[in-house]
Amino acid sequence: MEKEKVLIIRKPIIHKKELKTVSFHALQDDAYFDGVLIKDTKIDSAEAVDVAIESSTVDGLELPNSKLQGLKLVDVHIEKSDFANSTWENGFLDRVEISS
Repeated sequence: MEKEKVLIIRKPIIHKKELKTVSFHALQDDAYFDGVLIKDTKIDSAEAVDVAIESSTVDGLELPNSKLQGLKLVDVHIEKSDFANSTWENGFLDRVEISS
C-alpha cells in the first residue's frame, strides 16, 4: 500500500517586529533586502539579476513587465502588488505568502 503524500505549507517567518520602510526607483543587480517593508514602489520594466528579499513585507510593489533572473524570496509576505507581464527565471521562493 502506497503512503499518502502530505503537503505542508508554512507561513513566512518574519522575526523583526519593526521593519525599516524602504522605497526605491530602480532595482540593481545583486540587491539584497532583509527585514524591510517595501512600500508603494513602482518600477516599470525593471531588469535585474540575483535580487534577494528575506524576512520582509512587500506592500504595494508594482513591477509590471519586469525581467528578473535568479530572484530569491525567503520568508516574505506580499500584499496589494502588481507583477503583470513579468518574467522571472531561475528564481527561488520559500515561505512566501501572497494576498490581495
